[in-house]
Amino acid sequence: MKIKAKLTRSFTQNPEYGNPAGVVRDANQLSDEQILKAAQILGFPESAFIQKSDIADFKLRLFSVKQEVNSCVTATLAATHIITREQNSPHIVFETKIGNREVFRRDNGLLLMKQPEVKFMDIRNDREKIAKLLNISVSSLGETPIVLASAGTPKLLIPIKTLEDLFAIKPDLDGIAEYCTEIGGRGFYPFTLETKNPDSDFHARQFNPQDGIAEDPVTGVAAAALTAYFRKYEIITKNRLIGEQGYIINKPGEIVIEIEGDNLYVGGFVTDFGERELEV
Repeated sequence: MKIKAKLTRSFTQNPEYGNPAGVVRDANQLSDEQILKAAQILGFPESAFIQKSDIADFKLRLFSVKQEVNSCVTATLAATHIITREQNSPHIVFETKIGNREVFRRDNGLLLMKQPEVKFMDIRNDREKIAKLLNISVSSLGETPIVLASAGTPKLLIPIKTLEDLFAIKPDLDGIAEYCTEIGGRGFYPFTLETKNPDSDFHARQFNPQDGIAEDPVTGVAAAALTAYFRKYEIITKNRLIGEQGYIINKPGEIVIEIEGDNLYVGGFVTDFGERELEV
């Protein structure tokens, strides 16, 4: 069967930057095996497959190159970008594996996805082991706790002192995959408060070898968990944050985080960079 995938990049307005995702607009007739094959052909960190839903505007299936995933801001924003361009709608509700998820479109094109309540799952005190997996010294780690937290997908949030320390990381991907399996996590998310842009609030990297991602250009679900971490430990308490990611792999992106009352929203801009026909 031949299908077409829209090619997009989230967290950027430059088609050369940001985080790529494929979007298959009409995936109703595709089996799980065909969807996974399409995701593998595309080869992006995650891709989105849109189906009909009886309980929301659309059903959204999210796949990495290895498996279906619970939540992915990048691919959800990409799907919203395609749909809202067709329908000119400011609000989309998706049925997903972890419940209905809402995405809002601002007049300027900014897309913001409402996040579930962030769950703090574990504090990791094995700092020497984590530093070794990142191939940095323990002295490069920040003073605040290393925490496993989830806004749909558990990420290990690792404070790093400086941008230089963050960029010095050379991850042991096999070791990270094994460690994450042991603790119930899905990726390391080291971050620092030093930034490239003076208007930004943090700079991060993400390594998620379990899902076939050596380094993710931009990671919205981890940024959501990190924002809750900032508030929990009174590091950053303002209601609008900007995060940077992807610079070290020449795919820079900007994450926008907004907090309204008890609600946390994560998003950014999305741009197109083509279309591809797939044989599944």
